[in-house]
Amino acid sequence: MTQHTTTIHRLPVNRSAFGPQCAREKRRLHLELLALFALLAILAFAFQGSRGLWGTDEGRYTNVALRMLNTGDYLVPSLSDDHPLFSKPPLTYWSIAASIHAFGRSEWAVCYLMRLLSLLLGHLSTDWACG
Repeated sequence: MTQHTTTIHRLPVNRSAFGPQCAREKRRLHLELLALFALLAILAFAFQGSRGLWGTDEGRYTNVALRMLNTGDYLVPSLSDDHPLFSKPPLTYWSIAASIHAFGRSEWAVCYLMRLLSLLLGHLSTDWACG
């Protein structure tokens, strides 16, 4: 029986590639991503409240959340007693209801959480891009 041995050859590392030039480029990338994140924040919140709810969908989701707040039934999302609504996961309705409960009954409160989540997604994307 013969024994096999594996030899690992290490390549020389060019230490100058990790010097001040790399640090400057990394800082510049961080600043660019920070500027992008700031732009996302401005776009997400600058026009909040300048338009009403779009279409029947946003109104329906808001009505379900308002019904949850009014009846206290958070388990079965519904538009009426005989019309349960399971087209969206309950977390959607719960989050809208929580936003309305925290910020009051307004279109701003309905849209706030979704804008905040879009901003969080933008942050996660820029963080992922930065590595």
